[in-house]
Amino acid sequence: MNGNSQTRPARRKALLAAMAVAALAGQLLITAPGAEAAGRDAVPQDKDKDKQKVVLHGLQEFTEDGTFTPPKGVTSVYVQAWGAGGGGGGGGGGSNVAPIFGGRGGGGGGGGFVWCVIDLDPKKPAVTVDLGEGGEGGPGGAAGTDGSAGTDATETTVTSSEDEGLLTAEGGKGGGGGFTSGGNGVPGAGGAGGECVKGGAVSRPSLDARLGFGGGVADGIVSPPLGRARGGDGGPGGAPGAPGVPGVNGGNGYLVFWW
Repeated sequence: MNGNSQTRPARRKALLAAMAVAALAGQLLITAPGAEAAGRDAVPQDKDKDKQKVVLHGLQEFTEDGTFTPPKGVTSVYVQAWGAGGGGGGGGGGSNVAPIFGGRGGGGGGGGFVWCVIDLDPKKPAVTVDLGEGGEGGPGGAAGTDGSAGTDATETTVTSSEDEGLLTAEGGKGGGGGFTSGGNGVPGAGGAGGECVKGGAVSRPSLDARLGFGGGVADGIVSPPLGRARGGDGGPGGAPGAPGVPGVNGGNGYLVFWW
């Protein structure tokens, strides 16, 4: 018993000393600058998470006049627009005097193309779209008379809520009427292109009409639907003693926004 009683105090002192050293080491580890830095890095703080903006993307086409109201947060948009196509000229009536077929009417020119960026007013972002109207085909000539010319097309425009013009895409010209003498009508010129009032623009002319057929249009990233913005074909001439055929109407304009 004496041996055991003599060793217990020594063991107790050794144990207390070891615990003190461990506690001291733990305290130093917790308060060490390196340990604090490691702790911060292990749990990153994303303070700007709630401030991140949602990026919106989309597109909207217009096949008739209307108003474009952008989604919230969209302050500028890309626009592709085409003016309308000119009307084809009417065919000439066949001659009664000599057995001659009337000449074919000239085709209408296609609508011009423009591609640009439009900055929107954050307070009044809505804009108005007016698509160009295709030119009317000219009437065919009666027997022994010349055909009539097709009418010019109108331009496609975008205007702000303050009536400020932002974009213009020109319309094509109408084709000339065919002649009773057999001569073909003069083809209509294509729209020269267009312009964006603010900032740069990519402008492309449409194709002139040829040989009585309506002019085509320049392709953009999005091509217009079939017949849109294209010039109308010229009407064929009449047989001897018969009237000429009316020209074809030009296609209306077309426009696409995307952001």
